[in-house]
Amino acid sequence: MKSLRSMLTVALILFALCAPIALADENKMAATITGENYCLHCSLVMADTPDAECGPETCSYALKVTEAKDAEGNAIEGLAGITLHYIGGEATKTLKTDSANFGKQVEIKGTVFIAERAVDVAEATVVADAGGDEFSDFDDFDFSNKGNKASARR
Repeated sequence: MKSLRSMLTVALILFALCAPIALADENKMAATITGENYCLHCSLVMADTPDAECGPETCSYALKVTEAKDAEGNAIEGLAGITLHYIGGEATKTLKTDSANFGKQVEIKGTVFIAERAVDVAEATVVADAGGDEFSDFDDFDFSNKGNKASARR
């Protein structure tokens, strides 16, 4: 009886130790994600407040997911349509600061953290122009006067 109790105790301890690791593995995975690189601020605030400021100091870039695949090429359920926030890396800086990437369809290779809705970008490639709304073409805006409202050069 003591031996059975000991075996059950050991089994429960092992399960308790391994369960969080399994859950962490489901939350964090290598992935290839395709979606639109866009600015949350311009999408959410500028649409309702035309006189709001827009520029490098206020923009907050993220990825609107259209497709996500794990390292084996299998679709990752539940990511299509959501927004992932960029974290870390040189590739992330390019997505946030290079105006050629604004409003573009990009392919991201990196680590996705599903519960946090974040992606650590290892590599980013522009695959197409996403089209989009009036705020996706930042080449029409003059950001030369820091702190002033952006004005369209049309």
